[in-house]
Amino acid sequence: FINSPKPHIPIVPDPLFIAVFMRLGLSINETAYHGWSTGSYLDWLRIAQDTDMTLSSKWADPYFPNHLSIESQFVLLILEHASGGNNTKSVLDSMATFVTDGTTHLIADFYGFYLAA
Repeated sequence: FINSPKPHIPIVPDPLFIAVFMRLGLSINETAYHGWSTGSYLDWLRIAQDTDMTLSSKWADPYFPNHLSIESQFVLLILEHASGGNNTKSVLDSMATFVTDGTTHLIADFYGFYLAA
């Protein structure tokens, strides 16, 4: 739970956000955050792959979580790849499943992020 600048608007990060944030810390300074790489980062990544890295219905209201998910997956993949992470393939596989499941959604950025990956 993160307190926002406005105390009446709490920010509750989802597992994918936490995984991306932790991967960012590991990419910047793996020595300082080494404990993350062996435990909690991998746990959050697995939870994110089971929950947040799945596509919700094209009729969902609101729909924007699908956009946030593919964008976050792309950032996570870039950080994994750039740092030589061992999870690059699993993140790419999750992205592929996300895009494949979204073929009827007709959302160009799904394919754009996947092709850029």
